[in-house]
Amino acid sequence: MKIRERLKRSQKEKGIDPNSERLICTGLIISSRVCTELSEISEIENLMVSDFTSWIASTCIEHYREHKSSIGIHIKDALHLAKRSQSINEYTASLVEEFLQSISSEYERSDKFNEKYVLEKIAFPYFKARAIKNKIQEADALLKSGHIEEAQEAIEKNCKVERHIEEFINPFNNQEVLKRAFERQDNPLFTLPGPAGDLINVQLHRGNFFTFRGPAKRTKSFTLLELAKAASKSRCNVAFIGAGDMTEEEYALRLATNLSGRSNLEKDCKERWSPCLDCVKNQNNSCAKPERLSRVGLSEETLNEKMPDPENAPRGYRPCSVCKDDHDFWGSSWWEKKSQVEPLTWTEALRYGNRFTRRIKGRDFKLKSFPSKAITPNKLESFLERWRDEQNWIPDVIIIDYMDEFGSDSRDDAYRHREADKWSRIRAIAMKWDCLVISADQSDSSGYTAETIGMKNFNEDRRRNDITTGCIGLNQTESEKARGIMRWSWAFLRGGASYTPAHQVYVIQDLACGKPLVGSWWRKYGKENFCGK
Repeated sequence: MKIRERLKRSQKEKGIDPNSERLICTGLIISSRVCTELSEISEIENLMVSDFTSWIASTCIEHYREHKSSIGIHIKDALHLAKRSQSINEYTASLVEEFLQSISSEYERSDKFNEKYVLEKIAFPYFKARAIKNKIQEADALLKSGHIEEAQEAIEKNCKVERHIEEFINPFNNQEVLKRAFERQDNPLFTLPGPAGDLINVQLHRGNFFTFRGPAKRTKSFTLLELAKAASKSRCNVAFIGAGDMTEEEYALRLATNLSGRSNLEKDCKERWSPCLDCVKNQNNSCAKPERLSRVGLSEETLNEKMPDPENAPRGYRPCSVCKDDHDFWGSSWWEKKSQVEPLTWTEALRYGNRFTRRIKGRDFKLKSFPSKAITPNKLESFLERWRDEQNWIPDVIIIDYMDEFGSDSRDDAYRHREADKWSRIRAIAMKWDCLVISADQSDSSGYTAETIGMKNFNEDRRRNDITTGCIGLNQTESEKARGIMRWSWAFLRGGASYTPAHQVYVIQDLACGKPLVGSWWRKYGKENFCGK
């Protein structure tokens, strides 16, 4: 019988939630912060239901008190010593071994463990409930034996399970708070490569809620899927919620195309020119670096064309970006010829998907698509609670595609108030579950012609700007669209005084093979540094 089923059976027989102890024990093994706070609870092992979880809790706390760190992988050594000294019986030891095997993947992603949520929403409420239940059982036993006064005294005794946390903090000298604040900023949940990552990575941490904003058909869904894939590669638990625009099959097809780099459509599998990263100095032949891939540049006529034709490039011209990580790199875009390939089949897509899943060590990617307005913040939270209770799964990243089609739980007559309530509730989910929420929303009608999306290009209600921690504008002219180029810039950003809409990153996209982030470069001095303005 699997460890989770054994745990559930033993706990259900005693009327206890069968999932909390597994999350608590996982936290005690891999997280020093969980050990720090739970070590303040006296006789914590007596509040655990199962013998093997009680042994794990006492062993972890004892190790922490001696070494001031979580026990981690050394719990296997502690179990081995306990078996040799016969301080643990064979049956309990087998359950501990099975439990440790079941959480091996959590240990590998210990840096992603959601300590705050497990402590605040799982551990302390659970132990307090267990302490109360123990008091009730103690008083009931005394009543049955006729000791009424002792029973009353037992009931009136305060439960000792309290989280020792100050009502207010001093932000100047609170060591733990300052340490966690800096760790959160310095260690994003996942990262994107290149300048696109330089623009966005610092915001990819727990508690944030930001959006990508642009008019319709501005690659919002492609972009959100790319971020979801990047989060999964970093072994984050990702919940991707589609609202009203695409089916689950369509999302799966886009992900398969992205992983394989091939389309399922025959027209996109023929020989074609694909957008790629290049350099201005390579194009105007001013680069003298020996590692340069091309020995010829583009003609002045080609450089001045609004839409240059790669077929007219000089023979031997090759796009070059070998120094893309240098500070003086002047990015641009060009094309490279892709050979004809066979259209992607579902069996090949499955093979690519299985390969990707093995790479992320089986971490769950949960995708669910709903009709327009059918999913609301309350329903989303009910899904999260069900996944937590039934699968011990807590999200690190929630991605919503997209907010305009997301429903509201508010019954206010005014549509804009319902919209504001919806955005506020999603922001609350990011804070309550201590996870990162990323979404997208539509700009107003002027966003179709705006060269750069700004704060004023909101749709319906201004309060969505106030609620989110930031908004990235998806900017694109017709010329840029023809070249497979998008510009990202922060329309606004909380605490982002160093970023303005003028700080823009060019992003190269090859949507025919499902890739919205082929390469990127910073816009230089507010000028468009690519051919064909």
